[in-house]
Amino acid sequence: MFDIPELDDMVCTQLSRGDLTQCARVNKTWSRIVVRYIWRHISNLTPLQKNILAGLIFHDHQTLHHHTPATADRNQVSCLSRYGPWVQHLDDTFTLLQLLTSYLNESQPRLVNPTPMDLLRHLLVHCSGLKSMHLRMYDDETARIVGDTLPQLQVLILSGSIKLPVVQDILSKCSAKLKTLVLQFQPLDYLLGREASESNAEELSGLQRLELKDCSRRHISTLSCFWKRCARVETVEITESDMVFFKHLVISIEAHMSSISVICINITSNLNDNHLASLLSASRVGWKSVEINSSVNLGELSLEVLIKHTSTLKCLRLPRCLEVEGALLKRILPSCDKLEAFVVLVEPQMLSMLDAIPTIDAQDFIDLETDSDSLTPWPCEDTLKVLSLEISADSHPFKGQSQIYKRLARFVNLEKLLMRCLFDEYETNGSTILYECLEMSLESGLSRLEGLKKIRVLSVGSLMKVGEREAQWMRDNWPKLREVRGLDKENKMQAQAGMWFLMNCPHMNAFAS
Repeated sequence: MFDIPELDDMVCTQLSRGDLTQCARVNKTWSRIVVRYIWRHISNLTPLQKNILAGLIFHDHQTLHHHTPATADRNQVSCLSRYGPWVQHLDDTFTLLQLLTSYLNESQPRLVNPTPMDLLRHLLVHCSGLKSMHLRMYDDETARIVGDTLPQLQVLILSGSIKLPVVQDILSKCSAKLKTLVLQFQPLDYLLGREASESNAEELSGLQRLELKDCSRRHISTLSCFWKRCARVETVEITESDMVFFKHLVISIEAHMSSISVICINITSNLNDNHLASLLSASRVGWKSVEINSSVNLGELSLEVLIKHTSTLKCLRLPRCLEVEGALLKRILPSCDKLEAFVVLVEPQMLSMLDAIPTIDAQDFIDLETDSDSLTPWPCEDTLKVLSLEISADSHPFKGQSQIYKRLARFVNLEKLLMRCLFDEYETNGSTILYECLEMSLESGLSRLEGLKKIRVLSVGSLMKVGEREAQWMRDNWPKLREVRGLDKENKMQAQAGMWFLMNCPHMNAFAS
């Protein structure tokens, strides 16, 4: 296409399978380049594409075993021999087996009747470049079929209902090439009291990311010996665990995962401040990123632990926390010299669950030096790229708006600014009314933010003074701005601002939610 492999790869990886198919029809040169990208991911197929794939696998199997008509060219390279090495990702083996079963049931009479497992084995034999697989299984035979493929994988998703020895066998065949492992299987024989046997399998020295989904006490015996192979794991994401497994994981991280520096928690129930504090205390090298997508009260214990990691912390995301100790949270932002993302703004769908909206006091955010009107320098002023928070004030309008603008103006590399600045909150007939302490209007001092040239996304929340003049100013002073969230179409001033963006900035998403 461009006769530059790097550019071809950059373009083709962004195209859908349908677009790639159209490109392949242009001419032989284009076809030669894009066909490998058509085969790269066997996933998200249409019903027609699924049927074609099943037919290709079946007929390729028949060709290889000389069960084609006598007139067939025996010297012709089979389809999978040519294209199979280009397959890098295979999605959901169970669905693929169902597809092959359906095809065999509906196909015409044939000389030899392969089983779906035979066809799956035939496909995998030819996928010498396979890097990623979703292995969903409900029987032992699938594990035997994929056994020779496991050592070459860089990404493995393991799901389904699986016996303990089978899980151990699968994990033992993974090699140092493995970079990402997702475990979301359900153990079948956990009630038998079987303990995992000691394994002599090599350390997974390439494993960097471990995702644990829907794990419970039933998984402990299965995984207790596996943790020893995870010394190089840097990132752990845990989703919907019970507290017995959660506590087991904390102990395992402390004992075996000495390199962990990134944690993501997606647990919707039973998680409390004590649990979080114990997990946050488990890192030996210091947290680089902490993301807690859980409806939890983040209290004094957890935040005291986080404060100990300010020298390494680059990202802190707390978008679903029901309560945050603002007095402690304010100590994190001014203390992190590597901080790139600070996200404590509660997601809109969580507001109905709150007794009080987690905020940072305006005076704490301004942070004046003692006996001075100068702002205290923060070490993250040059590193911060994403800032998402709520600021509260004790009066309306807030007289210190200019100081807030001064503080924001110091974040010279800021790319995303998401704010919903409140001075108070009232309940009126079940509705929450929010009042702004930062107007984001030119009259209040918006022009102080002229130096934030890298801003791409702005959320104005309930900042009611954004109008057409402010929209024009943003266009003129923030050349990279592409998205403005929170403009209310029912508010006359904000609606005018949004319409001005739409009329004058066609690249702008002016009413983003």
